[in-house]
Amino acid sequence: MQFVDRNTKPSRLNDDIQPLIEAILHNRRIFRTEQDDPPFVTEALKYRRERQKRRQTSPYTGSDEFVQEIIDLFGFDPLDFQVESWQTVDELDRERRELNQNKAAVFSAPTGFGKTEAFLGPLYQLLRDGRQESTAIVYPSRALLQDQLGRVLEHIHQINSNTDDQLSVGVYVGGMPYKMNEVEGDRTFFTGNSGRPRFKLANCWCGEEGSPNAFEYHGTSQSYTLRCEANPDHSFTDRELILSRHDMVFNNRPDIVLTTLESLEGFALKPHYSLVDHFETIVLDEVHMNTQIRGAHASKIIDNVNAITDQPILWLGSSATIDSAARFGKRLFGVSNDDIRTVEPGASDFDDDHDDYEHYYFMLAAPDGPGASSMSIQQHLLLGHSLLENSSGQRGKMLAFIDSISQINQKYTQLLDADHNRELWRYHLGDGDDDVEDWAAVAEAMDHRFLNEHLSFMPVSAEHGFDSGDVGASDVLLSTSFLEVGIDVGEIKTITQYRTPWDLSSFKQRAGRAARKEGMDAHVAVMLSSLTGDSNMFYRADRFLDSDIRTPLKTDNDVIEWVHSRFREYYEVSLGIADQPNLSLRDPGEQFLDEYIGDRLEFDAYRDLLLSPEEFFDEEFGIDVAPQPLLSEELVGEARTALRSHLENQRETFEEIESFFELDDGNVVRGEETVNTYVHKVQDQVLELINAFSGQVSGYENELEALGETGYEEEVASLESSLADLRETASEIPEGDTQTQIRHFDDLLADLFSLTGPLMKFRSRLDRATDRTIPQVRTDRLSDVQDAAMQLGSLSDDERIKEYYRTQKRIHYLIEALDELEEYVAFSNPHLSLYAVKRLLRGAYYFEQYLGVTDRSLGEVWYIPQNYFGGAGRFFSVFNPDKGDSTDESIDKLVSTYTPYRSEYQSETNQMYAFLPRTRVTEDGVELDYSQHVSGEIQDGILIPDSIELSAMADLSEDAMNIVRYCPVCYQVITDIDSCLRHNKSELGKIHSNPQVSTNVELRSETERAGSVTLADVSSEVTLDGVTLSIRPAQSWGTEVSFDQRDPFEVELDSPEEKLGFQIDTRGLVFNLESFLERVADEDVRSLVERYHEFEEIDYEYVAYHTAAHFYLQIVSDISAVNTSMLFYGFDRDAGEVYIFERTEGGQGIVDLVFEDLSNDPGTVLEAINRVGYNSQVINERLWASEPFVDQLCTSTAESDVEAAVRETLDTPFESVVDRVVQEVLSSVDKAEQFAIDEEIDATDAYRVKQTIAQKQVSGVDEFPDTAVDALSVDLSDVDRAKTVFFSPDIDGCVENLHLGDCIAATDQSNSLSYVLLEALREDITETVPADQTSTEMFDRELPPAGEFDDKSVFLTF
Repeated sequence: MQFVDRNTKPSRLNDDIQPLIEAILHNRRIFRTEQDDPPFVTEALKYRRERQKRRQTSPYTGSDEFVQEIIDLFGFDPLDFQVESWQTVDELDRERRELNQNKAAVFSAPTGFGKTEAFLGPLYQLLRDGRQESTAIVYPSRALLQDQLGRVLEHIHQINSNTDDQLSVGVYVGGMPYKMNEVEGDRTFFTGNSGRPRFKLANCWCGEEGSPNAFEYHGTSQSYTLRCEANPDHSFTDRELILSRHDMVFNNRPDIVLTTLESLEGFALKPHYSLVDHFETIVLDEVHMNTQIRGAHASKIIDNVNAITDQPILWLGSSATIDSAARFGKRLFGVSNDDIRTVEPGASDFDDDHDDYEHYYFMLAAPDGPGASSMSIQQHLLLGHSLLENSSGQRGKMLAFIDSISQINQKYTQLLDADHNRELWRYHLGDGDDDVEDWAAVAEAMDHRFLNEHLSFMPVSAEHGFDSGDVGASDVLLSTSFLEVGIDVGEIKTITQYRTPWDLSSFKQRAGRAARKEGMDAHVAVMLSSLTGDSNMFYRADRFLDSDIRTPLKTDNDVIEWVHSRFREYYEVSLGIADQPNLSLRDPGEQFLDEYIGDRLEFDAYRDLLLSPEEFFDEEFGIDVAPQPLLSEELVGEARTALRSHLENQRETFEEIESFFELDDGNVVRGEETVNTYVHKVQDQVLELINAFSGQVSGYENELEALGETGYEEEVASLESSLADLRETASEIPEGDTQTQIRHFDDLLADLFSLTGPLMKFRSRLDRATDRTIPQVRTDRLSDVQDAAMQLGSLSDDERIKEYYRTQKRIHYLIEALDELEEYVAFSNPHLSLYAVKRLLRGAYYFEQYLGVTDRSLGEVWYIPQNYFGGAGRFFSVFNPDKGDSTDESIDKLVSTYTPYRSEYQSETNQMYAFLPRTRVTEDGVELDYSQHVSGEIQDGILIPDSIELSAMADLSEDAMNIVRYCPVCYQVITDIDSCLRHNKSELGKIHSNPQVSTNVELRSETERAGSVTLADVSSEVTLDGVTLSIRPAQSWGTEVSFDQRDPFEVELDSPEEKLGFQIDTRGLVFNLESFLERVADEDVRSLVERYHEFEEIDYEYVAYHTAAHFYLQIVSDISAVNTSMLFYGFDRDAGEVYIFERTEGGQGIVDLVFEDLSNDPGTVLEAINRVGYNSQVINERLWASEPFVDQLCTSTAESDVEAAVRETLDTPFESVVDRVVQEVLSSVDKAEQFAIDEEIDATDAYRVKQTIAQKQVSGVDEFPDTAVDALSVDLSDVDRAKTVFFSPDIDGCVENLHLGDCIAATDQSNSLSYVLLEALREDITETVPADQTSTEMFDRELPPAGEFDDKSVFLTF
């Protein structure tokens, strides 16, 4: 890839893209005219263009009648890929019938290569020939199903109108109408308040983009026809398009059923529904999305479908181009190597005779500039106004991918403000100012029209919804992964990605959405911050372009197997009940609960709640409820009401004190730890009183001063001194029990009372000096707080308050279980519905939480989230008191999404929520205090939360810059008041939080070993050691709040002794470091490392372990193509091992895929080693430190000559490494030549300045060598400028290639990582042998070489 910054010579850029790249790099954040030196928003970018993959069809010349009939149907010349796919389906269907066993195929191809027709064509033909009874097409989302339905309808209409065959299609999704008489009024399928209902799921194919033709409903409650509003011949009867569940299942089974994965599971495991029994082919569209956790669920759904159906099924997968399609399909579909086929386009399908390109721009925000958020706003405005409409007036769209709802809300708010309210794009129209880029000129140079008008923005996600009409009218769509695949939103010209995507699969899919039409170029812009995770992606940008999609999949995840085994057991029990004679006198719903919950699952206590509620509630709480089983909403509601009444009776004793301290919200599970919350509330009240008295003293003093009075100074000094002492004492809560803490504040309140006399006396002085009415000294609030503190002391003295909140916690979880049970019984015949049973099992999870409060248990119970394809394992509740609700989140989010101080932006303007525990100032710094905001259980010294509480905070800026008020002493975020209660101070700033995580693998069970690498099941502790707050200072300028010129800074907040954390059983890789540690024990290696490290906080061996750990984590991430944030890492110095493990309970196939590649695909591993193990920036500095190398540069800096010099000096056979280093050197050359122009010196003199600085740095000098630069006798106007241009921020700290967003080191990463040690590790795990020894080495190692270069072979040794 080409590295480009503002120093890059324009001649190095392609003419056709130069205007846009220069505009991106010179894009400034301008808020007003004549703004002084507005900052650039982009520091540098990496650029690459690739020829787009265009298809090339040809007339079919074969004699296969099956193929010819499909061609006649579609009416186009097919790709060879499509012909082979059709023939494959034909052959596999015959084999399936002959051998009576399941078969499978995966069709993978780039976007736009007709994957849909590859499976639709043969399915239509099999149905028309009567060879199959019915088929299902399963989509990853309802939105994609909706998008594809129109295409299927066009085909069905064509077949039914032009042939003697009659095919039908049905849509089976959640919330659909049950009977035909419900179809017309159903809002899932139809819209419209007046006139005929209009079909929502698809428009007629005869419409055009921007002018769709809708299908309208014509009919009665007994029959209907959907007819195109523009062409009545385009119509479908209720026999051709089936939209009611009852008709689809019992009366008019369709030939083709379009559904989603969850719906397939729902009706397949429905005992009296035979729909699935008639499917002979089931297609999973966009099958590559079924990886990781979703893939494990999908594989178990497929297992269950295979198990309950008698006929063999042909499983088909349609996919983007993926790596190892056969391996993936075999695991997903559960077939053998002999039973799966894969098809992908060959060379004949690609058209290379075109000039359509994909342009990739990886942009990096300046570390000391406006930041990624501002860069994103400015660059979206540039790309939107300059690239959306071409010179002929055709207007496309921009699709902006943002990986969180919170960020979508924020960016939507910011873009609307920037584009509509402040019209920032108008400041970029040149107007004769040479310092301001002219976006209109950029558009013209790129053969586009500048849009001198507001752009229209629209957020699109599962939460925001999807309306094709609104989408069609929008210029810029801001979306999560919702629009990642297939959904037609119009012609997309530009794709943007904000920050690092979750994995390579997502990025490849997103990038492939742009410019599908021939004659168009695609522009893909990735906007990255200078934060570690993003800058690492910038360094490895080529990784996201050079590989097929990876598909990690672990089908035997224990948690997911538990879930689907429970589903299978439900099916077996409910089927037995459904099939029994009607002579049984027992209620089938009651029988199901008894047999399923009691006999099968052995959840006896849960069965007692469900079937014997009278005895259960009497024994547990001593309250009366009806004796009947909880099989109706009414009975469940009565039980819940009885529980709430019981809690309300218990609460009477605490009502007054709860209300006083504002803890009567009723939404948050507090548990017996709530007494700590009360103590903190008392502290807050005391501090508020102290601040109020302090404010009165200042007010009285100002009045006296204004009146010209004197002689009061000693009184003021005495009062202020006393209040300051009280504030300091009140700011700390003493160690000890609750009584000790309450007495502490009782004494403080007494001291406050003693100050009321002097304060009243001071007020009287002012009263005598003026005729104005002077506010009284208020003692009523002081008395109220003292009374509340006394009451709290009384309640906590005999444990009543702890017992009350323990009961409150129990009742909370029991009510949660009853809420799920109420949803269960609301279904008609819930024992016959998997959707209902999921509610029942979720109720069992909450019931297990209820039992856990008193140390009881049902046994193994896993939570089944509502979107259960996205998670597995342990969960915790996240309470939002302002919203009055809670959500259940995966436990690993404790050290990511819900890290303290990490905010989530809401759709409401300027509103954020974050987990904001209190803080405590200690002798050693600032410490987090979880006692008020976390409820949980301490296990082995770790506080494992069952719930946390979020806090609201306002963004004080007007353009969503996340600026908050905080205390510069304790770093508590301040809301609703102007200064910290404890320290009476405040500052403004943006706070970014990074977790400090530590891990400890306690147990491991080896699965497989290869060399020094072990694949294992691991049990690990993960704890939050603290957080690092990166604070960017801001200031208030009148009514505007924005960033000021002060430098950002970092603050460490430590965890208390009992750290927040969790335990996880998952999959991991263990790397033995014995050989590496022996290598780095060499004194020569150590002395070289000691050039750059002082080893004051950490020792040499720690740096070796930490370097290896970061390297292997990056390798696992690179090979599997997932974000590093999906992995944990650590090391065991006693065992001499590094371990990398997954964040998901049970694992999701990431490390399994990597382990397979270590043995079976060493070439992929070597590529990853080359990307991660070589730091081109460090190598560049070493090259500049070489006098012979710089001598060659002084001769020529042409790219070819630079490449030759690099090859001569750098001893590596790897082309990718050479290419990256050449780009780094050229960047330094361009900087030097620009420096020479600015300083009016020769370029060779600038090279020598750079060489001198590099030599000193490489030799271990960590300060800028100004003396050595002065000694060059080069006439420089400003030596400091040479430091800015040439002084490298990294010589051995592996900043670009190894730094992580989540690092376990207790020190700066640059101090705990070493490139010298990384080189030693790289040498330790690879070995180069002459080519003539390759065969012998392969035989001895039982492994192929990882690569062959210059008559040498490279083997992996680990």
